[in-house]
Amino acid sequence: MQVEGLVNAGLVIDMDREAMGYWTPDRVPARLVADIQSAWPGWEVRRLRYGLAEHLAVTGRRDDDLLVAHERAAPEWDAARRALQPDPRLVR
Repeated sequence: MQVEGLVNAGLVIDMDREAMGYWTPDRVPARLVADIQSAWPGWEVRRLRYGLAEHLAVTGRRDDDLLVAHERAAPEWDAARRALQPDPRLVR
């Protein structure tokens, strides 16, 4: 079942690495990112470029069946997101 079309944003909080990864098709204002960084000093805050595919990978999962083909996306981008390796750490 392809769920990528049903989920349009996500956030991953990695306590071990003190990092936050977010993704959304919408533009996130730089001021909002700055506010988050100031609220979480010392933490890395970054956009997950590959959306749901990267969300799955950083949480130790991979399931190409969940992803939809993006007709307007560059083939290299689609190949790169499908080649992401899952993080081997256990999700807590």
